[in-house]
Amino acid sequence: MKFLDPIRNMLSLFWRWLRTFPHLGSLALVIGAVTMMVFQMMGYHEGRLPWMPANGMELAEAKDWPMPSQRLLAFYYLMPYLKLWALIGGVVYHIALIRSVPDVERLVWPTWIACGFLAIWGVCSDLHDQLEFARLSVMGEPVSMASYAMKLVMITMVCLTPAIGLSYYVSAKLLDRYTFRSFLQPLLFCFVGICLLWIMWDLLDSLKDFQEAGATGKIVSFYLGLVPYIYVETMWAVLLLATLFTLMRMSRANELISMLGAGRSLMQILRPIFVLAGLISVVGMAANYYWAPRAEGNRQAVMRALSSDEEGAIATESFMYRDEPGRRTWYIGGFPFTLRNDRIRHVEVFQDDEKGRRVRSIRSPSVTWRPDGTWIFYRALEMTYDAKGDPMPHINRMTDGSMGRIDVADWPETPWSIISSSLTPDYMSVQELVSYLKAHGALASEKLAAFRVHFFHRFSYPWLCFIAALVAAPLGISFSRRGVLGGVAGAIFFLGALLFLKQFFLSLGKGLHLAPWLCVWMPHIILAAAGLFLLHYRSINRDIPMPSLRWLTDRTKTKRRATTARTAA
Repeated sequence: MKFLDPIRNMLSLFWRWLRTFPHLGSLALVIGAVTMMVFQMMGYHEGRLPWMPANGMELAEAKDWPMPSQRLLAFYYLMPYLKLWALIGGVVYHIALIRSVPDVERLVWPTWIACGFLAIWGVCSDLHDQLEFARLSVMGEPVSMASYAMKLVMITMVCLTPAIGLSYYVSAKLLDRYTFRSFLQPLLFCFVGICLLWIMWDLLDSLKDFQEAGATGKIVSFYLGLVPYIYVETMWAVLLLATLFTLMRMSRANELISMLGAGRSLMQILRPIFVLAGLISVVGMAANYYWAPRAEGNRQAVMRALSSDEEGAIATESFMYRDEPGRRTWYIGGFPFTLRNDRIRHVEVFQDDEKGRRVRSIRSPSVTWRPDGTWIFYRALEMTYDAKGDPMPHINRMTDGSMGRIDVADWPETPWSIISSSLTPDYMSVQELVSYLKAHGALASEKLAAFRVHFFHRFSYPWLCFIAALVAAPLGISFSRRGVLGGVAGAIFFLGALLFLKQFFLSLGKGLHLAPWLCVWMPHIILAAAGLFLLHYRSINRDIPMPSLRWLTDRTKTKRRATTARTAA
């Protein structure tokens, strides 16, 4: 391995230069600013402005789409440079990180600046996507500005979480820092391990579909997109395991006894764990607001697309929609997530008269919709029917030189009104749930109950992470071998109780037996009460009461003695 010595020496010299070169951070910042100016002079923004629609329409149609207003030109102009500066700023921040280790106090302000810019970039990027979606690919859904503003707040919270955690660590005392580091290591290890296990388990079922579709090169990006969903679904188990492991290890090493002997209370010892669990719950709530349900919905859609040998992901497939006022029946083979990059597939529309007789039908392999209310059927076959219901010779209509295209502008249906009739709340984000409840508020309460329950469930479910840490903390504190085994048994019981209570109360809410906001929080209330009860026993230095059958055996022995005494008498 001597041939690696020159490379190892070069890396060592480069590392030493990064650590000791004076004013390297300021120099990197200046170089980044100069790079931005050079890119601006070269016209980096040109070709990156979304003036043309990207939904597969003909160029002739693009002229009819509205251009952005003059007020938005500056915003569109700055977006490419915000992305570029995010990449350059990432390099500058990593240089500051290398030069600050192990003195993390020097890293507080660079982290706040980096997280602040990341929040600005995230909010602006989402605004950019939302503006383009509204301008080019509106599906006719009711818009809730309050839910979208909350989404921007969630993005900001996620971006600022690392800076908040680092600030707490720097301001904490020495023992709190030690507990924080001791807890963070198994936490990261458990999360990476569970993620890999989840991906490997899912890949065992999906690898054949990827191979048959020739999409093995997309496996990495496919599972990276599932990270928000995996995070939300597994993080409470990660916190449970990490809390048990950390506190049991500290108990076996008598570190907890030493901290208690130093005058610290049990809550002061556990405070770093609860703070980190709270931050993780906040990130989980933000992920579950939009990205986690969408990630799982995209996974189902991509797998359907792979199995059907069709390009693009579809939100749902093979469903029927009936428009009673217009007396039209729609049969749809596949509905995409957005009409910006795809079209509705395999559509059949049947028009009836007042007596229920069929008078017209249109069949088309691909259909799209424009915000002005026009439905466009490509390569369409139109048929009319006589008074007896027999089909007449079909009409293959020509419009604007487009072969087989039919434009219909007098139908009030929108893509959202059609697809929302087949949606299930399991994979809908908060924005989509709000839009659905807003559009279908006149439906019966039984049909809307599941959507209302899942709306509140999006906010409550991630806080099971904090509840898991609250319950696992007293179970992990032990001063004997018996206490360790009891903690593991209690964790297994907690896991079973959590799964049962979650499904039980969700069923009660969907069946209108309990208020939607209450049914999603009842498991948290019950388990939090149990955790506080156990924590109280640990704080007063008493063993956790464990269920036992000794009272039954003692009662049996008492009866035997009484029987023996009566017999002897």
